Amino acid sequence: MERVAVVMMFLFLLTCSVSSCRKEAPVPDELIVFIQGVNEEEGYAYLLWEDRIYVPYCAANQSDRGNLIGMNADKENEKIYEYKGYPVTEWIISYLDVKLMPSAMLYREINVTDIPEGLSSEYGWNVSK
Repeated sequence: MERVAVVMMFLFLLTCSVSSCRKEAPVPDELIVFIQGVNEEEGYAYLLWEDRIYVPYCAANQSDRGNLIGMNADKENEKIYEYKGYPVTEWIISYLDVKLMPSAMLYREINVTDIPEGLSSEYGWNVSK
């Protein structure tokens, strides 16, 4: 019986570490609705808000998420957050909240050329031309 309790505690802690067991930031009165598009030529999905196009830049740590600012109109379980310390007109984090493997992706507004120190991308559409 003690072994079962230890296994249950381990599973609980594992679940917390995967889901990060963190308190969610308060939901703003109005969320920004991002539209998902696809660049067929380059083969990636992007997010569109007003006249801004956000392209995937690199994987992000969940701890880099700032306040919740929006949602993906095309994916119910994808929420959009501030990237801590940077304006949402330049950088955002998309957080896909799925049970088995939640993931966070940092997006760069396509016209932004000032890349924060320590960030790099392997995606061809992020290479300066």
